[in-house]
Amino acid sequence: MTFNIHPADRKSIVLVGMMGAGKTTTGFGLAQRLNIKFIDSDREIEKQKGGKITDIFNEMGEESFRLLEKDVIDNILDSTKPQVLSIGGNAFDNENIRAKIKDRAISIFLEVELETLIERVTRRKTRPLLELGDKREIMSNLYNKKIDIYRKSDIAINTTYLNRDTSIGVIVKSVVEYINSFEK
Repeated sequence: MTFNIHPADRKSIVLVGMMGAGKTTTGFGLAQRLNIKFIDSDREIEKQKGGKITDIFNEMGEESFRLLEKDVIDNILDSTKPQVLSIGGNAFDNENIRAKIKDRAISIFLEVELETLIERVTRRKTRPLLELGDKREIMSNLYNKKIDIYRKSDIAINTTYLNRDTSIGVIVKSVVEYINSFEK
C-alpha cells in the first residue's frame, strides 16, 4: 500500500531525530510544500505553559516534562487533519508515543552524523539537556543510546549535509519522493 500525500487521502508526517537534526527546518519546508500545517511539539508546550522550553524543562524536571510532552503529542496526533509534526529528540523513546505515531502517521528519522550534530547544537543555548555538563559527552551518550530507537521509524533520510548553504528544498523533495514510493 502506498502512502498518499495528496489532499484527498493523506497521513500526517512526524519528524524524529536528535536535537540539531533539522526537524524544525525540514518540517517548515515540508509543510509548505504539501500545503498542510506544521506543528513543533516544543512550541506547543511553550504556548501551553507560557514560557521558553528550556525554562519549562528546568522548572518541571525531566519526568514531569516528559508526561506533558506525551500529552501534547497525543493531542496533536488525535487531529483528523494531516499535518507535519516535529517532536522533541527524546519523545520517540516513549513506546506509547511510537505506537500512536505508527498508527496515525508516517515517521521520518532525520539522521545526522554525530560530529555534525555536536557542531550544530553547541552553537545554541536552547538545549536543556546539554546544560547539564560537557556537551560533546552528553551528545555522544545520547546518540549511542537513541540511534536504534530512531531507526524504528518508517523512513530514514540522512540530513548530515543540511546547512544554511544547502537548500531545504533538496531535503523536502527527498522526503516527498520517499513517501510517494514507500510501501507498508
